[in-house]
Amino acid sequence: MDQSQSRTIRYAVAGLCGLALLLLLGWLVVREPAPTSNESVAVAVVAPPFAPDADASRETPTNQTAEAITNVATIYRQAFALFDALSMEEKELTLDWRTNVDASAAAELCGNLKPIVALAHQAVAVTNCDWGMDAATLDTNSVQIGTFQVSARALEVMHTAEQARSLARMMVWNAAHCREGDSVGLGDDLAATLRLGQSLSHGFSGGFLGYLTDGAIERLAIAYLADTAGALPDEVAARLKQLFDDEQYEGSFYSALDSDIRMRRQGADRIAAMSPEEAKKALQQRWGEGPVPPTFQAQFVAAERQFAELEGEYAQALTLPEAQYQAWLDKLHTMEQADTVLASEWSDLDRITDEARAVVVQRAMVVAGLAVVQDGPDALASHPDPATGQPFTYTETTDGFALESTFQLNGKSVKLSFK
Repeated sequence: MDQSQSRTIRYAVAGLCGLALLLLLGWLVVREPAPTSNESVAVAVVAPPFAPDADASRETPTNQTAEAITNVATIYRQAFALFDALSMEEKELTLDWRTNVDASAAAELCGNLKPIVALAHQAVAVTNCDWGMDAATLDTNSVQIGTFQVSARALEVMHTAEQARSLARMMVWNAAHCREGDSVGLGDDLAATLRLGQSLSHGFSGGFLGYLTDGAIERLAIAYLADTAGALPDEVAARLKQLFDDEQYEGSFYSALDSDIRMRRQGADRIAAMSPEEAKKALQQRWGEGPVPPTFQAQFVAAERQFAELEGEYAQALTLPEAQYQAWLDKLHTMEQADTVLASEWSDLDRITDEARAVVVQRAMVVAGLAVVQDGPDALASHPDPATGQPFTYTETTDGFALESTFQLNGKSVKLSFK
């Protein structure tokens, strides 16, 4: 295979089922880097809190009250619509909860946010979540982005993820500026923010897209908690510690991995079923990487199926004892040395796995930090670093303290400062 053909295959393999993911990584993960690791962090497989209902219709808000809706995605879409109706200035104010706002402007905005916040609170009680979208769908409608043809469905999924992030930022802003003297409401706001992230993680059937968005929302809530830990009422701190102690986030990584495996197999099966001319046209239209070699269809199908098989093995390897896990990684690295396409693809999954492990550490770290605020540094013994099983490193700062893990992302240890 010459260099041009290899490049074509690499872009297509990364693109057909992973293009939406790679685009999202560009503006979601890179923009808000989360904690990487050279060490394995055990991740428990548990049932997700949201079970998408295969028979659920895509509900619309028409003539429905929030209490009567059985699909939480419908409630969130109502909240998105109300948020979109805010003025540009109001939206910009909610981008960062740290932004200082004039008291009269804050009071007015708090009033305008009330119906949106109420919907987010109501959504917490609805257990079924089905967004009715699948980023894996290779629909015929596409939009040109640079040199890529991106499916309209993938764009819809990404747009919904961005709407969810905007709503999460608004909820944290509301907690910071609209809850003076209302500790119950503050706790409700943060709980609703975390549940919104979970709805993306378990309600999308688009591989890692929803999972990464959930991680970004988790980090937003964690940053707020760390910065305001000393001012939180004890009952709010206790409630949030319980939410972050929930192991369902770890289980959602496996749900996302399973979804990605399904996406790859579906894409491979669809291309395999096409005639050579249909496959050539379908792939060429989407990436515009020049002529598609005659053997590309079979190579693409084989590569996607191989990667899906390795992902399945990886999910099992993550649950193995450290020595067996490292042995599996050694086998994978040997394969990567002989296959540059596989190495290129696997680097993206490595990155996502590091993100997943980092959020697990951050969640444990915020629980430990809240415990220290309440009970002092001795509480660290009861809230160990999941990367080592040992207490986080504790350091006093001028305005509080910092916790640090041995777990690293991009060469830097995960660290969180509490005020």
